[in-house]
Amino acid sequence: MEKLSLRKLKITDQKYFAKWWNDRDLRKLTSGRLGLISDKKVGKYFSAIFRNKKDYHFMITLNQKTIGHISLNMRKDNWHETQIIIGEKKYWGKGYGTEAIKQLIEKAKSKGISKIYLEVRPNNLRAIRAYEKCGFQKAEFKRYPKNKYLSLTLRMELKDERIFYPKVKFTKIPLKTDIGWIYGFLFKNEWGWSKFIIRKHPHLKEIYRLKTEKERFDFLKKYINIFYFSNGKKIFLKEKKFEESWRKIEKDFLMTLEKIIGKNWPQKRRIITAMISINPICPRFLDTWRFSLFYGSKINWAMEVIMHEICHFLYFEKWKELFPESKRRTWDRPYIEWHLIEIVAPIILNDERIQKILKQKATFYREHQGVKIGGVSAPKYFSKLYENCLKKNKNFDDFIKEAYRIIKRNKKVFLSIGKD
Repeated sequence: MEKLSLRKLKITDQKYFAKWWNDRDLRKLTSGRLGLISDKKVGKYFSAIFRNKKDYHFMITLNQKTIGHISLNMRKDNWHETQIIIGEKKYWGKGYGTEAIKQLIEKAKSKGISKIYLEVRPNNLRAIRAYEKCGFQKAEFKRYPKNKYLSLTLRMELKDERIFYPKVKFTKIPLKTDIGWIYGFLFKNEWGWSKFIIRKHPHLKEIYRLKTEKERFDFLKKYINIFYFSNGKKIFLKEKKFEESWRKIEKDFLMTLEKIIGKNWPQKRRIITAMISINPICPRFLDTWRFSLFYGSKINWAMEVIMHEICHFLYFEKWKELFPESKRRTWDRPYIEWHLIEIVAPIILNDERIQKILKQKATFYREHQGVKIGGVSAPKYFSKLYENCLKKNKNFDDFIKEAYRIIKRNKKVFLSIGKD
């Protein structure tokens, strides 16, 4: 019984590369080079992939006989490229390449990798049909004018249904949650944000005349109930407008955010909940992926709030990878980790890739604008750091690690906000 499997590279596998790389038929289908490749070049390449810890390389075996090589290589924007060669020609056209790719996809899925592509010669119809059987679809032609051996390739990507994105669900906020958060901002916010609530609900000023917490809660509950009863239709219609506008940009935003942060959306999280509230301050709930959204917001501002809050959810998935010892409580106020994400979120939204979707500059907290680092405001300092990382082709991980180092160095000034 035939058994095809993928095994890790061994140092003795270099002999296969030396043989296959100098097979004229194989070179025509792959690199296109016609001249022989020296043992020195083969050895240098093999040594590099053997030591590589970021990519995945496997030898394809059939009943323990080595017949080919397949790899999964990390590329930009959280994509991985797969490359395959069935080096032993007598095994061509028997479906072994197709089976090897299917096994590689399963290995990739087990590691949380779902964005996979490959490039193939446009005239290699047999290979294209095999890739389509594995779930790949034609994406675009790629031109390499400086490559005289391979100036044109066909890029194929794993079908969209294999790539998962959560969906934002719009709903009315539970009364108890609304009361709790509004009360907290009215009485327990050291940054003075109660003024934003009073500005939208001036009648709530009366709550400060009451002496006991029970009286205040009862007053707040009555006010909110009456407000929802009187404005229910208006709030419902605004919710529908928010949802209609969001659906037009949802997938583009989620895909782009994934590329920027370099983290796939976790499969276990199917829903992000936007809870429509009468609270003009929009808190989030990291553990349940929920946030509140003020019904009175203009559409463009509501879209920015949604994007801003969603940034937090994927950001902290990445954070757990980078800083596995980080304590959960530090992700909320007053810790510097909270300050950092509140600065980083608008920086992400001001990335030109997101700006094509948002179409307005994202705003920073005024409190952070007042913090100076290196003679400039904290948002400006970290924005410049982000831009420099992009220019130097550094990834989001590099930016966050450096930003975290800097904000820890300035911990006292951030933790003193609102305590003057």
